Amino acid sequence: MASPTMRFLSDEDVAVLSRLIHEFKNRPQNGPHGRTELGEDNPNSGLFVKVPEDGIPAREIDEETGEITLHGARCQVYRSQWDELDKRTLVLDETWFEWVLNPTDELIEAGIVYTHQAKDATRLALLQEAGGLRGACLQEDHPGRGTPFEVRLGTWDPDDMVWVYDDGPLAMAVDWRYGVPYPGSGATGLFQARASTEHGTIWEVVALDCTSPGDCGD
Repeated sequence: MASPTMRFLSDEDVAVLSRLIHEFKNRPQNGPHGRTELGEDNPNSGLFVKVPEDGIPAREIDEETGEITLHGARCQVYRSQWDELDKRTLVLDETWFEWVLNPTDELIEAGIVYTHQAKDATRLALLQEAGGLRGACLQEDHPGRGTPFEVRLGTWDPDDMVWVYDDGPLAMAVDWRYGVPYPGSGATGLFQARASTEHGTIWEVVALDCTSPGDCGD
């Protein structure tokens, strides 16, 4: 059996290969500067749209059947552009409109909103609530890691320096932590708002009681 042939690269060869690898990693892809243009040859990408003056109505839930009806509006699309300084600008396209659905419980008012096209080609508005961490109270027993559950969002009382859950809005939450106890209904914790295709906004657990102290508001 013949011995394998060993070949050595010169410093010049190494330099050439390094340059080729760099050029390959930084090759253009569907747009200038190696970036994928929003909406250009990428139908599942996110799009910024202009919500009309009347806004996008909130979803409706049938209390008897649980059926959810999503309402939408015809929205004008912002086309993304990159300039020579690697700055992105959004320009309204006079001919491009998309029907955008509102998966949240609140009216989306006129303005600019980010959207995502789901697998079934439905385009949904994605909202990210501001304000950082927020207290919330479980409305049901914790179902386990990665399974959404209902919570009641709290309101901060600056006088008593405590979260109050008496009349806070209901929302969906999810817990992705490992190796932690899953408490029952009434447990409280801190949550961070995240965008969700299905729920509009879902609250991710950051910290949570190990056991439930009782009903929310007690």
